Formats: sequence, C-alpha cells, structure tokens
Amino acid sequence: MPCRDDGAELTISVGQLYPLPRLPMRNGRWTSRAGFVPLTVHAATRWTLTDAASRYLVDVRIVDPTWAGVRGAMERIFDEVGLPDAIRSYNGSPFGSTGAGGLSALSVWCLKLGIEPPYIPPWSPQDNGRHERMHRTLKAETSKPAAATLAQQQRRFDRFRRHYNETRPHEALEQTPPAAHWRPPARALPARLEDPWYEAS
Repeated sequence: MPCRDDGAELTISVGQLYPLPRLPMRNGRWTSRAGFVPLTVHAATRWTLTDAASRYLVDVRIVDPTWAGVRGAMERIFDEVGLPDAIRSYNGSPFGSTGAGGLSALSVWCLKLGIEPPYIPPWSPQDNGRHERMHRTLKAETSKPAAATLAQQQRRFDRFRRHYNETRPHEALEQTPPAAHWRPPARALPARLEDPWYEAS
C-alpha cells in the first residue's frame, strides 16, 4: 500500500491509477463455466463467472458438482452484486439439458429471475474465447499442481481473482485491469421468486 511522507497510508482507486478506455460492450452480460479440479484426495467442480465487457472475474468457486451446488454459488453472487442481463454458458449440465428447449432446472431458474441463458454452440469453445483464455491462465497459475485440500485450492483461487481483477493488465482493455471497468448490475436478487401467472382465456 503506498504511503504519504508522514507514513500514513494512501487510498488510491484503480480508476485513479489507469485512464479508462471506452469499451465496445456494456456490463451485465456474463459468461459461466463449470470444470473439474483434480485434487490429491478427490475431485471437485470449479465454477467461474466473468463479465464479458470488463473481463472482470466475478467469481471462481469450488462447488458441489450438481445444479444445486452451482445455484447456491450463483445465489450468493446475485445477493452480493446483483442480477446480470444474461449468463452465457455451455449447453451441458448443469446449464443445459436434453429436455424441452435444452433448458435445465438451473436455466429455468435464471429465466424466472429475468436472466437470459444463451448457450454456446456444441463443440465450439472458440465462441467463448475470452473465458477460455482466462481458464487457461487460472489453471496454469493455481492448479498445476493442484492443492492438497479444497480449502487450500479455494484460497489459491481467491488470490488469483484479486490479482486478475485489480492488478493484471489486459491488452483488450488498453493495459488496464478489469476492476477499472467493472460496474455491478442495478437489479437486485428478489427476496421471493413468484412463478409465472397466466390469465385464463
């Protein structure tokens, strides 16, 4: 932390340190992915969520490998920062399914919250390029080799997220960090979610 001549700490925001280039997209359209993290004793699911415009890593979390596990992590984030306009994901479980419209219980819940759940075409990781690049960096810096316990691995993820958002420069952001451009969504998570109601004909 920088200090003044008298030794007192200075508080400097990311926006003060970096000039802000104009972004071609607005905050609010996020990308999500779940992937397995091999650990010494067992395997776990690594769930990540990024904002497409700012490249901000909203969360990287070890969760139970079920739709309920991912939903719990999403609820925590929505409660902390708000609801995005859309969350783009791969069409496999827990985000997609082989049911009607390819929707899963998780994507139906997102729709009820007013969040679009668009899918990336099957076998098309290039359509999710910026998230895939982040994932490669995340794995290289935190999981090779993996930590011995879930708690240790989560601490690695937390340190990576802080560095990635607040310090690491991004070429697409004119060498500024994502935190300089991130703006939380305006919509809040509702206390109660009502089922859709249709007027009888």
